[in-house]
Amino acid sequence: MWALALTLAAALPPLAEAKRPDGPVKDPLAAIIISSGQVVITPQGQRGFGASPGTRLGATDTIAVGARAWVVLGLVNGHAVRLDEDLTLRVDQLALLKAPPPSTSLKQQFDKLVSEKEQDSAGRLIGWNASQSAANVPSSVEGASKTGGGGSEKKNQKELETVSKPAPRSTAPPTPTPTPAETARPDPVSSAPTPPAPPKPGSIGSSGLAADATLTSCIVSTIEPLGADVKKLLGGKVVVRAKVRGEGTLVVQLPLGVNTPACAASWFSGKNLTVQWAEVTVTIP
Repeated sequence: MWALALTLAAALPPLAEAKRPDGPVKDPLAAIIISSGQVVITPQGQRGFGASPGTRLGATDTIAVGARAWVVLGLVNGHAVRLDEDLTLRVDQLALLKAPPPSTSLKQQFDKLVSEKEQDSAGRLIGWNASQSAANVPSSVEGASKTGGGGSEKKNQKELETVSKPAPRSTAPPTPTPTPAETARPDPVSSAPTPPAPPKPGSIGSSGLAADATLTSCIVSTIEPLGADVKKLLGGKVVVRAKVRGEGTLVVQLPLGVNTPACAASWFSGKNLTVQWAEVTVTIP
C-alpha cells in the first residue's frame, strides 16, 4: 500500500502547496482540490485549521465537513474523492486509497463530482495553471515521480489545466492598495486566530426505508470495480445515508469516502426523507 502510494504520488494535482500551521506533510496521501463551506483539517494531536486548495494531507489528518459544505480531494493513486456535509473522516480511512488506479481521467472524475453551478459558487475555483509545475509538489512526491511517475504527472497536469477556469472579472471598483502597516503580518503567537472547531455531525432519523434489488444492484456495481481490498474494508455491508436539506436538496453518502453513484441518488429521490439522516444498509455478496 505505502509503496504504491509513493510510486503514484506524482498523481497529486500540481497545485501550489498551501502552507499548514504545523508545517509540510512528509508523505502526503491527498491534496485538497476545491472546497466550499466549513471544512476543517485537524492533524493528530494538534489544533484544526481551515481547508485551502493545495493543502497536502497526511495519513493521520482528520477531515471534518460541516453542514452544507463539501470538499474534493485528489489522491496519490489518481482518484478524485468528494466528501459532503456532516462527515468526519481520517485520511487513511478513505476507501479509494486501496482501490486500483482509475480508468477515467482526473478531469472526467472531477466533472462528475462537481457541477458547473457548484464550481461557479465556490468562487475562485482551482488555481491550476501551466506555471504550477512539479516544483510546487512536496519533495517526497518529486522523488516518487523520478522513479516512474513522471509520465503520470505530466498527464494529470495537462488534465488539470483543461479543468481550470479563470476567475470571473469583477465589476466592483478597485480596492485601495493597503499601506505597509496594514499588510504587516501579526505575531504568530500573541495574535493567532482561534482555529475553527470541527463541525458537529448530523443526527440520524428513521425513514422506514429498506434496500431492494435496485439499490443493491446499484451499490454492488459501484463497489465491485474498486477491488477486493475496498470490498474487504467495507466488511460486506454498505450503510448508505440520505437526507433532504430545508430547501429540498437531496444529499446521499456512501461510507469511507466512496463517491455516490447517480443510481443511488435516483433511488432516494422522491422517498420519504427529512432533514435528518436516514440510513439504509446494503449487503454486498
